[in-house]
Amino acid sequence: MKLFKRMLSGFALAVVLMGFGGERASAFGFSCITSGAATDCGIAETQVTGQFQTYGANQIELLISNALGGAQSTVGQVYIEDGQELISGIASLLSVASVNGVSFSSPASPGDLPGGNDPGVNFTADFSAGANPPPAKNGVDPGETLGIVLNVFDSNLSDFLAALADGDLRVGIHVINFADGGSVSLVNGGGGGGTPIPEPSAALVFGAGALIVGSALRRRTG
Repeated sequence: MKLFKRMLSGFALAVVLMGFGGERASAFGFSCITSGAATDCGIAETQVTGQFQTYGANQIELLISNALGGAQSTVGQVYIEDGQELISGIASLLSVASVNGVSFSSPASPGDLPGGNDPGVNFTADFSAGANPPPAKNGVDPGETLGIVLNVFDSNLSDFLAALADGDLRVGIHVINFADGGSVSLVNGGGGGGTPIPEPSAALVFGAGALIVGSALRRRTG
C-alpha cells in the first residue's frame, strides 16, 4: 500500500509540475533593413533570434535572445507592429538570461524603429521597449535574453504564429554597440510559423513521473 501511495504521489507531482510548462514556437530570425552596414548586419542576423511562447492566462511572452559567445553587439530596443490588434499592452519586462544585466522600460526611445519608415519597410510600432541607460550595458548582450510579457485579447499562441507568418504581426529590433561603433535595425524574417510545441521541461517532468509509476509497479508486482 505504501508503494502504491508513493506511486500516486509521484505521478501527481509530475502532472502538477507539467501544468507550469507552456507552449512555444520555433525561434525566428531577423533581416537587416539598414544599408551600408554589411558586417554589423551579418552579426545581428546570425546572433539575434525571437520566439513567442505562452506565459500565463491571456498572456504571451516574446523572447529576444543574443547568442552566447557571439560578437560584440547589444539589442537596445524592441518594437512590435500589431496589425491584427492581438495585444492589449505590455505586462512586464523580464531578464530571462543575464550576463552583464538586462534592464528595459516601455516605451522605447525613439518610439519608432530607426529606418522603419523607409520605403519597402513601412513599420509602425504599436508597442516598444528600450534598454535603460546605459543601453550598452542594460541591453541584450551575447548570452542574454529579454522576456516581454504581453497581455492579449481573445487570442492564443497559434493566432500569434499565424499573424507572424502572414506579416500582420511584425517584430523590429535596433542593435547597437558593435565593435565599429555602428548600429542597425532589423525586422523579423526567416521563419516564425509552425505548430506550437510543448515546453521541453514539461515533457521531461512528465517522463520522470512515468518512470516513477513504472518503477513502483515493478516493485509491487516483482
